[in-house]
Amino acid sequence: MEGQWETMETAPSEEGSRVLLFDGTYQFAGVLTRYNHKHTGEWRLWTGAKPAPWDGGIPTHWMPLPDAPSG
Repeated sequence: MEGQWETMETAPSEEGSRVLLFDGTYQFAGVLTRYNHKHTGEWRLWTGAKPAPWDGGIPTHWMPLPDAPSG
């Protein structure tokens, strides 16, 4: 079953959630962090290492990451 893009209103809210994000122009793998002082959460670029700021736009849509390949 293929994933479907969903609006950010339905995105996971648990810190550490990893999803595929779309900002209207670019797709990127993101992780939800609590780095900002307001504790409202922030989507950051996830490369498998420490999350980094995303230089693109604010995410508009998300979908779950696919399962990792087996073997």
